[in-house]
Amino acid sequence: PPDERMLQNLNLACGTDIRQSTPEATWVNLDLSLLPGVDLSHDLRQLPWPFPDRTFDRVIAYDIIEHLPDTVATMEELWRVMKPGGIVEFRIPYFNSIHMFNDPTHQRFFNENTLQFFDIGSAFRTARPYYTTACFRRVSLEISVGFLRRSWRFREGFAQRLLLKLSKSIGNLTQVMWVTMQAVERK
Repeated sequence: PPDERMLQNLNLACGTDIRQSTPEATWVNLDLSLLPGVDLSHDLRQLPWPFPDRTFDRVIAYDIIEHLPDTVATMEELWRVMKPGGIVEFRIPYFNSIHMFNDPTHQRFFNENTLQFFDIGSAFRTARPYYTTACFRRVSLEISVGFLRRSWRFREGFAQRLLLKLSKSIGNLTQVMWVTMQAVERK
């Protein structure tokens, strides 16, 4: 069994982004393809995922959630395999960015509010608590804005709110979102 003091981390759909374990933290690199460095090959559409409940302290989910057909089931499975207080970091193409449309395997579109349905403190979750059993708190939202072949990253605040409003009318202005969420116990 793993050492209880070591952080247990999951790198979902890692591809070639292989994370190395350290004396402080173990990484499980999971991908559909058994590429060099991948520890476990699994199709994330097949539930349940091959992990016990409450296994991971941290999950990296870069460029994967938009490929999966059922966002609610994916979030519920993430919540199941995460320890309370665990952190999941998403990198997701913005709904009207070229990154979203260029990949024919993308199945779901996301904007800054989509994952709020899983945030127990959000108005979206309060209005529809019956949507899901997964319980998270959004820790942060960052966006990447591109213009004239340059890119800038914005944290939450006035500039980000303004840019997100503009992005609804100007396609490909906001290109990518980084959303960090924390798993919390059900009340």
